[in-house]
Amino acid sequence: MRPLICIRRVDQTAILNVFGDIDLASSPVVRKILIREVRENRTPIVVCNLAEVGYIDSSGIVSLVEGLTASREIGSRVILCSLSPVVREVLRLAKLLAVFEIYKDENQALVSHNPRIGWEANEQVAGNRGCGHIRPGLVLDSCNPSVPRCLFYLACPFRGKPLQSGSCRLTSDGS
Repeated sequence: MRPLICIRRVDQTAILNVFGDIDLASSPVVRKILIREVRENRTPIVVCNLAEVGYIDSSGIVSLVEGLTASREIGSRVILCSLSPVVREVLRLAKLLAVFEIYKDENQALVSHNPRIGWEANEQVAGNRGCGHIRPGLVLDSCNPSVPRCLFYLACPFRGKPLQSGSCRLTSDGS
């Protein structure tokens, strides 16, 4: 069964409300729409609202990761929001919560001007409004909130370590 995807636009943001399961049969539809928004339409921000997704398998996760990869290639953002418990658990098991920009609801995603990668970063910054300086790939240390830690790429040698001035280069192309 194909998922129902409702696309809305707010300013330069496309909001994809996904309804139904994202599995082997339906993931090509999700992938096609997400890639079209990012690559063909060059939408600066694509928000995927996954509140109504009851099931997601590895092919669905791959579709989301491909959309994220495409967005990083052109400098746009793919944001996940309103994760259903099932989607959150699958992303947690795949260790992808720290890779995606995730917000609790659509409103938070729409007003986010400073991209933050990772569930932990979003949760900590939401509770600590004075830290608007967080950049993509950085997360606050829960023991010492004034020390950002690198979470950018799995291959980054500074991943998870406290950052010193100049220790981690984050460029506009994400490298």
